[in-house]
Amino acid sequence: MTALRLPKKINNFLDKLIANSNKRVSLREVASFGISGMKVAFDYDEDNFYIDILESYANDLDEADKEDFYRSVFHEAMHGWLLLVEGFYMLESKEKFHLSDEEMKIKSILFSMISDIAVNFRIRKEGFSPFPSSYPSVVKNETEAFRVKKDYYSSLRELGDFFCSKFKINRYISAWSFVRYFDLDENAKSILSNFFSSFKEGLPSEYEECERIIDLIEQNNLFSSEGQKVVMAKISEMWGLAGKTNLIQLK
Repeated sequence: MTALRLPKKINNFLDKLIANSNKRVSLREVASFGISGMKVAFDYDEDNFYIDILESYANDLDEADKEDFYRSVFHEAMHGWLLLVEGFYMLESKEKFHLSDEEMKIKSILFSMISDIAVNFRIRKEGFSPFPSSYPSVVKNETEAFRVKKDYYSSLRELGDFFCSKFKINRYISAWSFVRYFDLDENAKSILSNFFSSFKEGLPSEYEECERIIDLIEQNNLFSSEGQKVVMAKISEMWGLAGKTNLIQLK
């Protein structure tokens, strides 16, 4: 990997993660994540926890990109802390079942949708934004697409209609979490309020499912490992993954 100079805060946190976990922690370049727009993610095996960075992104950073890059790295490192140190749960396929590509992506969406709430809450306490700088403008584009009755998510259809539906739900739950758990400025609140209204009108079936998921979240403490486990288990049932997946701890 091209040598990356990370801020002292991130290096210190990575050192702390290494000292308190049972896996080696390192950054790694990857050619593709298989989902458009994904630039940084985590992966792991029996001995290692990797923060994977899209090769083209890592090698083409300008000053404007750096803050978002640092936020993304810290975000994935915080996933590592919650999983490896605090005992939060990972959603994995059962050995005797072979998940389809679509099911694998849905599993990833489910995990991120729920676990990112606690991660974003933690990184905000460390001075990072809960979302990337491009997020408000992307949400405005989504809202405008609803207004003109255009399918903003049409490029995802090749990944399967069921996945596409769950991706949309993930977008709503993420937006809801920012309003629910963070002190946003008035502009961000207005953008998200418009998104909620347009989503409800444009995607009534997905909206109803979002409401059920929000009820689940409100009834459980997502900032604890057991609350996260309960919510992910129930959504796994809703999404047809319960018989094919296990919730496991990595610590």
